[in-house]
Amino acid sequence: MEAQETRTEELPFLETRNLSVAFRNVQALKDINFKIFPGEVIGLLGDNGAGKSTLIKTMMGLYSDYQGDILIEGRKVEKTSVHDRREDGIGVAYQDFAVINHLKIWQNFFMGNEITKKIGPLSFLNKKKMKQITRDLFKETGFDPSIPVTTPVGSLSGGQRQTIAILRAYYFSRKLMILDEPTAALSEHEIELVLNLVKKMKNRNIAVIFITHKDHEVFEVTDRFFILRQGERHLEIRKKHSLLDRVGSLLISSRVLAVQDITSELAAQFYAPLEDIRFNVEKLEEKLKRDIVMGTDLTNELLNTICSEAKSLISIVRHFSHFSDRTVIEQTRTELRGLIETTAAKIRQTDMEGTLIEVDVEDDLACELDPNLMTQVLTNLITNAIEASDRGDKIEISAFREKHKPDGSICIRVTDHGRGISRENLPHIFNPFFTTKASNSGLGLSIVYKLVELQNGFIDCSSLPGEATSFTIHLHCPEDGSRKI
Repeated sequence: MEAQETRTEELPFLETRNLSVAFRNVQALKDINFKIFPGEVIGLLGDNGAGKSTLIKTMMGLYSDYQGDILIEGRKVEKTSVHDRREDGIGVAYQDFAVINHLKIWQNFFMGNEITKKIGPLSFLNKKKMKQITRDLFKETGFDPSIPVTTPVGSLSGGQRQTIAILRAYYFSRKLMILDEPTAALSEHEIELVLNLVKKMKNRNIAVIFITHKDHEVFEVTDRFFILRQGERHLEIRKKHSLLDRVGSLLISSRVLAVQDITSELAAQFYAPLEDIRFNVEKLEEKLKRDIVMGTDLTNELLNTICSEAKSLISIVRHFSHFSDRTVIEQTRTELRGLIETTAAKIRQTDMEGTLIEVDVEDDLACELDPNLMTQVLTNLITNAIEASDRGDKIEISAFREKHKPDGSICIRVTDHGRGISRENLPHIFNPFFTTKASNSGLGLSIVYKLVELQNGFIDCSSLPGEATSFTIHLHCPEDGSRKI
């Protein structure tokens, strides 16, 4: 549990208590306790399907079939309608834009909030005023003012339509603005303008819920992060207690846990049939050789392909099986030089590419860890480094104490000088099932991530494509041998 600060002196503007939502047999939300205070910005994080949009739509009255309570300024909500939430001062920019393509920009902007004027006993739409407000808002906020407000929304780009939805939420939010994946279709310049709107709302003491899976975009303006995983509260953390890398790490952890929940069943379903395929193909190969039917290029190619693919699938299923294990940690005080040199020596014996592995470990480095699990971690990282390198390239393994860290952290670093990892792929490499290889489960680095985290450590990666890639394991290892509680 991360440290949190409470605001007991202040009433939350919006709160949910044990909020649960189910769609037939799918539990979309389970016992969500959520609060947001006036002037606070919350980053609502989680992967696709985590329940972010369901939570917001339930708060806004789009889903009325729920259990638990929703409170506005301490008052329990009895009626759940979008109109009521608007009357409460809540504005929303939904992920799917919620604009009507055949209507003009100003019509979309004031849809449901039209301004009228009276002429005698009759009321008419004040079109002139609504058009002028729309123009002024575009100019004031820095969004493209060159587009006529009489333009049909259907002729605009996705980013421009998203802009209209965001500005509408900004203008009509008196107490709370909710942005559901607002930056998905925006340019870098437009994203910066959205962040400026959030800052303006905060300065006006208006709360903001910023829903995203791009934690780096929202980090600058957020006070607190609320992370959902499979419809449940995974973690809540204040920004002042964390760095951006830590928030990203928490998201990866939630993905790893989600995949861990399903891989055991997948492994059980696939492993036996795949082993049968492999066994029977090998028997067929032996029989064909005895009957002197072998010899054609096509026969050899087909059998080799079947065997190769079966073995590849079996390897993936073994990853599934290991990934789903509830690993037991058996930590002991371990000398790192011996552990690293032994692991490197075993790999040198099996490495047919002739890769040069250099080990550089500071003297007297020891740490409380599970030597078997750490050997598995290092083996995976070194093997990956070999695969990423050309024949004869050098791989460096180093271990050293982080001098600038008062808690006595030790780093173990594996560096290769191979192809490197692109800037686009780097943030995703620890995610389950993400891989850049043609035949791979995409679970290898996720397993590494899991095993390091189980030992109260974390791992990160840096890469300069074409120059070097380094995986660095950070372990809490005080020089006096005490353990972190």
